[in-house]
Amino acid sequence: MVKFDFVQYASKMNCDEQQLYSWICRGKLPAISRKKPVLLPEKTYQMLIGHIEDGLTCGFNDKILPTIKPLKQDCYNAQTKLDLHSQKVSQAEAVLAQYQATLTQGHNLPRSIASVEKKIREIKQTYTVKKMLGFLSVNSSYKELINEKSQLEQTLKAFTPQKIEAQIKIAETRLAQLRDFERDLIKQVQSIKSRITATVSAAKPPVRFQASNLKPAFSSALASVAATMSAEPSASPTVAVPRVPILPLSGYAPKTINSKTSKSAETALKNSSVKQTIRVAWDDVTFGDGSIRVRHKTGFSNTFSLVESRGFLNLIKTHYKFRNAPLLTITMMNNNIIEVVNKDAVLYYIKFLSDTGSLLDLGNARQSRGISRFRLYNKEYYRRCLPDLFKSSSLKFLCEISDAEGYIIPVPEVVVTTNGTKSVDDSFMFTLRSRAGFYIAWESTEDSKATYLFQCSSSNLLRTQQLLYDYLVGPTVNKRQTLINSDSIPRQLGLPRRIFHSDVLNWKCNLKAYCSI
Repeated sequence: MVKFDFVQYASKMNCDEQQLYSWICRGKLPAISRKKPVLLPEKTYQMLIGHIEDGLTCGFNDKILPTIKPLKQDCYNAQTKLDLHSQKVSQAEAVLAQYQATLTQGHNLPRSIASVEKKIREIKQTYTVKKMLGFLSVNSSYKELINEKSQLEQTLKAFTPQKIEAQIKIAETRLAQLRDFERDLIKQVQSIKSRITATVSAAKPPVRFQASNLKPAFSSALASVAATMSAEPSASPTVAVPRVPILPLSGYAPKTINSKTSKSAETALKNSSVKQTIRVAWDDVTFGDGSIRVRHKTGFSNTFSLVESRGFLNLIKTHYKFRNAPLLTITMMNNNIIEVVNKDAVLYYIKFLSDTGSLLDLGNARQSRGISRFRLYNKEYYRRCLPDLFKSSSLKFLCEISDAEGYIIPVPEVVVTTNGTKSVDDSFMFTLRSRAGFYIAWESTEDSKATYLFQCSSSNLLRTQQLLYDYLVGPTVNKRQTLINSDSIPRQLGLPRRIFHSDVLNWKCNLKAYCSI
């Protein structure tokens, strides 16, 4: 079930409530309330949003809707083709990253073997010759190191850098071709959207005093101005037209309209042609296909091109709290977004929300599960781009002790409440280096949930991370309980250990025991 708040949605889309409600009623959809939120099945919710989008596209004009429908279908087909092709691009990126990682790991194999041999020597040096044979036969750490050394030597023997370098060149060429075609598809989608906009603009009446497009509080004011101007055609052209006050962030008009514009509004109007850097809450960000726009003091901005953006993300972000997320920082002038200052943060949340969509069963959302997409997500990346994301003591500590080059992978968790509504929580996979290889720590932003540790060797790190990520974002219900009770799944993922948050000091001490810090 998905919550639909009519007043909030009308405010968000900056359209007249009466006009929007009339359009919804004409769509022969289930009745909704104008005064309080209602819960709708997800399919019904998507049908409702689709109907509203049709209305917004055609300006709630039934007459031009038949003309728009074929163009919208063409746009949908082109967008679907683009989404499918984007999946191929993501897969090609994952293949290239895998080849590059294999090449890097292969060149590091001699160093890894030397490190394992050093650990074996250290174990041997702690025992006398008489006790050594008996000890080594039962020592599990020694056996693990011997097995790891054997695996590394076999991998090094099979390592052929020339072959991998040739595969990298082929993968790079393939990826370049796919990206070129992707750019052509994006242009095709944008061209169809431009035709839709042009069709609607040509069919609309002049908007000089089109009060139906504004909030109710402004309609009467503009109507009276229009009546005055039409009744006095000989009036001097120097007569000042009453100024319309600036809309607040909520999208609602003030209860009273003063004849004089406030000083703050005058300042805003005066400085509208000056570059300004502003910070915007994520609730005021609207995603489009290949673009974004924001709601600010003067209403909605013009669209800003951002190829990675997708319109379906608006449905997903209603389930997400953006906990400790930085505000969107942009530079604006003349209602145009000139620059997105913290673009890395925007791309992070686009990727996160896209991954979340498949968990919420939203049909337009797609998910690319290759963890090579997160290769830039190390501790330095989070400190630079998302400095407040790890604000809790547990997440902050895990970031500090994680491997400097290791992945810190965001994992969306869907939580279903007792009344059936869904929300999305953050959790993360941290890479911790240990004396015998690596541990992967799965940590939630909720302190009531235990930390799970999964052990793996250096040579199997990427494989184990991929298996664990596939499990965590997969269809299994009650993943933590399944990890505890199942026999087969824990063995595949490296026999997890649980560390509870009953006491902060004990929790940190237990973690340090597994890490080489």
